Amino acid sequence: MPLSSHATITELLRVLAYPKFGLTEEEIQILLSAYLPYSEVVAVKDRLLPHLPRCSDKADQMFLVLAAIADAEVLVTGDGALLGLAGQTPFAIETPARFKTRFS
Repeated sequence: MPLSSHATITELLRVLAYPKFGLTEEEIQILLSAYLPYSEVVAVKDRLLPHLPRCSDKADQMFLVLAAIADAEVLVTGDGALLGLAGQTPFAIETPARFKTRFS
């Protein structure tokens, strides 16, 4: 099940509005309505933060924290800064293509 937090949902909203995606407000709402009901929202605030490596992109640290607090098995990402931390966390960090092979 996908995981999210207040911070990651806020980031998702910000990223979906990037001009390179060319999404209208209505299209963004459609995407969110197709994703958020299937996402488990995890309360990260006021939790003891686990010991994790520092991501070179500070804005991506929230994804490591979310995965650790929720005891995720895998963090699926295409972000190079996060992928560079593979093997340094209690959960796997994989590309979508690698993650897909778990089901083939």
